[in-house]
Amino acid sequence: NNAKQTLLSRVHGANDDLPANKHAAFTISFWANVTGTGQTDLRLFSEGFTPNNNNPLFNIGTASTGASGQVDLFMRQAGWTDVNHIKSTTEAFDGTWRMITFVQKSDGSRKLYVDGVADELEIPAKEAGTWTLNDTTIGGILRASGSHWVTGLIDEVTIWKRDLVDAEITQLKNEGLLSVFPPEAKGLVAHWPMEEVQGTKTPDVVSGYDMSLNNLTSADL
Repeated sequence: NNAKQTLLSRVHGANDDLPANKHAAFTISFWANVTGTGQTDLRLFSEGFTPNNNNPLFNIGTASTGASGQVDLFMRQAGWTDVNHIKSTTEAFDGTWRMITFVQKSDGSRKLYVDGVADELEIPAKEAGTWTLNDTTIGGILRASGSHWVTGLIDEVTIWKRDLVDAEITQLKNEGLLSVFPPEAKGLVAHWPMEEVQGTKTPDVVSGYDMSLNNLTSADL
């Protein structure tokens, strides 16, 4: 909720399997029920660096103009060319439940999927070098402080340290994660069902990378 400045966050250790972008190949998938129109440049999933202010950043969010329900991608790191608010052709944030999946292959090529279907958006390949990201957030950005809080519903956030193929993404969309066994579960790093609060966190049921609640309670989750 933007007015309440809510988000889930985790700052990772050097030996953790997160953030997702530390891997050459990875997959990020989540369900979202968000009305993007009118929400200008707000973020559903983000990876950044705490405590830096704005560099580096990896973001999946609402349209930077706020004029549509398109998925907006923004990626920045010093020395690289920005992926500067490129937008999906699909109006994914239309106030209904949609599954958003971002895939990066080991060669750096990237693809966005909506409800298991590849979007026509052409995403520049990852540049050579290593990301210096160290945190992951759901529902906003964490840098020196939180920002860019989106209003809407986000569920079943999942990260793999490999690229899921089209058939796996389709199965994930149609059957849900509870039915997923190898090969889909191979390389699974984190899964936040967001159905439970333990103290000030909600559990990652795969690796224990629990997310901290920022202005959230069990009533919101």
